[in-house]
Amino acid sequence: MKKGLLILAIAFTAISCGSDKTDTSKRFRTGTFEVPAGENHDKFTFVRKDSLQIENYNGVIDTLVIHWEDDFNYTAKYLHPKKSIEKETFHFRITGVKKDSYTYRFKIGNSNFNQEGTVMKIKN
Repeated sequence: MKKGLLILAIAFTAISCGSDKTDTSKRFRTGTFEVPAGENHDKFTFVRKDSLQIENYNGVIDTLVIHWEDDFNYTAKYLHPKKSIEKETFHFRITGVKKDSYTYRFKIGNSNFNQEGTVMKIKN
């Protein structure tokens, strides 16, 4: 019975976190990252050191404070917001992981706006 519950617990964890999300927090909490250009944005890079993220978007440098809720969910908030949207909390959910990249979905504050994207780790 205990063995069956253990197997169910492991299966539930694997399903709820998606495929190949092993050790997510250690691999993606620090390093230099790149977000490829998308429909609504240009390519940009950022450096993350656990709870601090420094972004370079078209030569504009911004700092965000990161709060990791668990290995797959974190929030980001601008340290010095310049626009009203930057005053909101950004909620991220990691939806898939590969060796040096992850896919994510995020929403802004309590809005219904959702966007998906990919982050590639380019340096440890």
